[in-house]
Amino acid sequence: MKHRLFKCGRLSGMLLGAAALLAMVPLMSVPALAEEPGAAYAASSTPAESNSDGMDFTPTANYWNYYNEKGERKQFSPNDVDWTITAKDWKWYGKAEGDIQPNTLEILNDFDLYTTDNYAIKLPAGSTVIFHADVLLESKVNCIYSEGSITLKGVSENNDRHTLTFGSAGISAGLDVIVKNLNLRTDPESVDESHKYAIEAKKNLRLQDCYFYAGDEWKGKSVVMCSTYNISRGVSIDIPGSYFASISGYGNYIANIADVSNVTYGGGNSEIKIGESYENKTSYLRPADDSARMELVTNAFWTADYGQYIYEEAMSDTDSGSYKTLGGKTYSIKLSDLMSTNINEYKWVLVNAESLQLKGYKIDLSIGLDNIWYLNVTVPNKDQYWNTNVYIDFSDTEYAFGTGETKRLHLIIGESLKTNKLEIVNPSLNDADDLLNHVDMSLKINSNGDEFQYIKDSGVYYLIPEGYEFKLSLLPKNCELTYVAYGDSDTDCEPIGPSVDALYTNILESDKGVYIWYSESDEKQYSTLSISDELISAVKAGKINSVIAYEDGSAKAWSLDSAINEFPTSFLNGRSIEITISAKDYGVSDICGKEPRCSSEQGINLYKLDYLFVEGDTVITAPVRELCKFAAFSINGPQPTIKGDRDPSGMGYLGVEYTITVPYSEGKLLVGADFNGTPIEPYTADDNGWNYKITTISGAENKFVFTYTDVAVLRIPKPEYGKVEFTGTLDGGRGVNTLEDGTSVYTLATNDTVTLKFVPDDGYKFVSAAQDGSELKVGSDGTCVITMDQLADWTITAKFEKKSGDSTGGSTGGSTGGSTGGSTGGSTGGSTGGSTGGSHRPSTNSDKTVESTPTMDGKSMSWNDIGNHLSKLPENSSAKISLNGKTTLPEAVISAIKDRKLTVEFVYDSVKSWVVRGDKIGIVSAAEFAAFPGNADSSALRGVFGVDLKVGGTNVPAELKLAFRKGFAGQFANVYKLNGGVLEFQRCVKVGADATAVIPGADTAGEYVVMVCEFSDVPGDADNDGVLSALDASAVLKEAVGMAKSANAAVCDFNGDGEVNALDAAAVLKAVVGIR
Repeated sequence: MKHRLFKCGRLSGMLLGAAALLAMVPLMSVPALAEEPGAAYAASSTPAESNSDGMDFTPTANYWNYYNEKGERKQFSPNDVDWTITAKDWKWYGKAEGDIQPNTLEILNDFDLYTTDNYAIKLPAGSTVIFHADVLLESKVNCIYSEGSITLKGVSENNDRHTLTFGSAGISAGLDVIVKNLNLRTDPESVDESHKYAIEAKKNLRLQDCYFYAGDEWKGKSVVMCSTYNISRGVSIDIPGSYFASISGYGNYIANIADVSNVTYGGGNSEIKIGESYENKTSYLRPADDSARMELVTNAFWTADYGQYIYEEAMSDTDSGSYKTLGGKTYSIKLSDLMSTNINEYKWVLVNAESLQLKGYKIDLSIGLDNIWYLNVTVPNKDQYWNTNVYIDFSDTEYAFGTGETKRLHLIIGESLKTNKLEIVNPSLNDADDLLNHVDMSLKINSNGDEFQYIKDSGVYYLIPEGYEFKLSLLPKNCELTYVAYGDSDTDCEPIGPSVDALYTNILESDKGVYIWYSESDEKQYSTLSISDELISAVKAGKINSVIAYEDGSAKAWSLDSAINEFPTSFLNGRSIEITISAKDYGVSDICGKEPRCSSEQGINLYKLDYLFVEGDTVITAPVRELCKFAAFSINGPQPTIKGDRDPSGMGYLGVEYTITVPYSEGKLLVGADFNGTPIEPYTADDNGWNYKITTISGAENKFVFTYTDVAVLRIPKPEYGKVEFTGTLDGGRGVNTLEDGTSVYTLATNDTVTLKFVPDDGYKFVSAAQDGSELKVGSDGTCVITMDQLADWTITAKFEKKSGDSTGGSTGGSTGGSTGGSTGGSTGGSTGGSTGGSHRPSTNSDKTVESTPTMDGKSMSWNDIGNHLSKLPENSSAKISLNGKTTLPEAVISAIKDRKLTVEFVYDSVKSWVVRGDKIGIVSAAEFAAFPGNADSSALRGVFGVDLKVGGTNVPAELKLAFRKGFAGQFANVYKLNGGVLEFQRCVKVGADATAVIPGADTAGEYVVMVCEFSDVPGDADNDGVLSALDASAVLKEAVGMAKSANAAVCDFNGDGEVNALDAAAVLKAVVGIR
């Protein structure tokens, strides 16, 4: 806490009246003495015990009161002058103590002292006041006075000077006043016209490292009065238009001027100028303009914040104290970084000069081209594995205005590395300045990639540690580099450029040169290739693994990843690059506005832009978006159309709304659509199909699945004498149409189950029903339950006849309806249901069954009869047999086919048959033609779903014949076989004009899927003719080079490397001629 104190003498000696004293008390906020036991002085209503006037430390001092460090009230007497006295806020040294000289007053704590006595502080001649705190003094005649000399010296703490503030009574000395490292300020609250000088020195006033401020109350007065003055270094004077008077008029000194305003000397015609010093030239100082303030600042001796400098290169490891320098290089320090004046004003001495010279160091001072003095150290060109300490003493003793101080500069010179010289030369001109005007150059070495500076004297060169790899950048400006070479001379060198990125890398084992030829040009030869801030941020955040740019046609590359960033880089205009961005959970929809192609390696997506032409500054951009699983596919139908941003990898983007159009399909019914397992409805429908909207979400498969089923057609001509009643589902695209002839055509879905009831007219009875000419088994109640086969197109006919007599009617009706209907219906329903899952043949609800037999030429026969019949047919003839659920053929039938070299078609149902050719049979054995529905996932295959069959193996060579709708004639049946959970392509068969396809190879055990499509799935079948030939190799090559689009581009990547190129065409040709 800063105290404001009032010192009064005895009441009888007071010059102020009681009224005036009382008026001052509120202004000074004087506390009671008892409340401030630590105060140096306090107001009191009782007389002090001494007649002292102020703090008087002279031998003639009277008694005066003070408080010691314990807060006890004491009296200072003349006997104390020669002793050491410690008070609360100060300490007096009457005799020497340690480094403290006698007659020294040390200010310990801040305090304010107001007194009506003549002197606030009166000191013996030759006294010193040391300020550790701020002080404000006010008195009647002088605030500080001595008959001899006074030294006022501040002790800085944290580079902050302390301040002595004094009233108009000022500072006065019978001899010299010396002020050092202290701020002096006049107190504007204390103005007394009777006082003439703020500072008075009967002999010399010396100011050093101090700030002197006088308020405008001193305007027009002699702020300073002295015989001579010495304004040393680091002084700042700020006073009103007044006089800085020198009585003698000579013997005055002013150190080098840093700043000055409105200060003249002599009669006012001579200005004080910046940058000059004055030795015995000036007299009193006065303003050029009386109305303006006078300001004068001298330069300090030592301006550096520290006394230690380190000579080192960027490759140094400063954390470990390992510093490195380059052998043969000269390192320099601007002396203006140390001191603000001319070196000629100082003396300098190199400590241990001989020892340094023996080590090979050269140390000198010189004036640079910028007219600034430098301290230079040249390091010996040899390996030295230690730091070298250099000490240089600078002394400010040359001039009277000097400080008399000596500052020691400590240089640490890092260990030296032997170097080789890499010269940069333009041989055509051999002009270093012209070279630097045309080429921007920089160099880094491989230790840590920090940049080295070139050295210029008569030429331009770099010093590079021996055996280190360097990377030199040469960028032309207002010219074009035509030739760049590297070697021992311009006649013994090898070409190295211009390089694509303006960089040249090598290891320097000896002195070498880089030789550059260039020609004037206004066109820019190199541009900048950089990465967008978004991509850099994505790499830092781990969203993107890396961004790599490759020079087209070479292995040159530049990378950005979590550990390295080689961008921005220079790039030769007129060249192209390939860009690859790798990421896992994030994707990019485009690179520089172009859609990239995408491949995957070990779970990482690689987005590649094959070609980007550089002709100007180029920023590599790519929007980075979070990926999510996303799939939209159909089951047993055409694939959907998806609108919305899709990643090139095929995945979706999180939070994106997609519009999915599910197309209409001839011969198909859409029976369901769901997203993530939840059924959804279309929001619109148009000519293209049904339209759905979905938004991808996190943590889900985002799978949109819609299911088609094949249309099955049931035709029921209007019968005579009765009707056929239909019971079944007629929604979801199903329906019925009645033709002009009364035929009802039902459009149904595969696996739909319908019930038909045959109802005779009055007087008539039901006789029989047939499906495509084959007898239907109808129950005794006149009903038949039918499950529609895949791609079924059945015609159901019914026969009614007039009832005859009751006996005949009952017998015939009972026999036909009960025996024939019940027996046959039971047999077919049981046998076919057991064999094929009850989905391929009609069944009845009859409990009665009869044995089903194959039919040939419209007649039911046993296998033995069929065998006999076949053995009588002409050789190489053909036959057709309906299995009617009898899928196991005896050996005798197969033997007859082989012997007569017959071609026999065994009809399984309306869709499937097995064709056996006798000339293909080797060993005769029983055959098994059973086939069961499969459940393989064919959603990834293109085309329309045909069949999915599980075959146990036929035991004899057989071909599978499939019947499709007429609309598929001329297309391809692509056959796949399930292997290890994966559908593998087997072969492609052309669908004939009769809409059937005969497929070899399906007779071995396994699950087969057949897709019908306008495109062949034969790998390499680019011309889409269903076979692989030399024509396909030609079509693939044309596709690869862009000459023509192939008819079947999806199969052109024959070697499966993700690209279509000449290698695929070659592989196709090898496959055609049998070379693998």
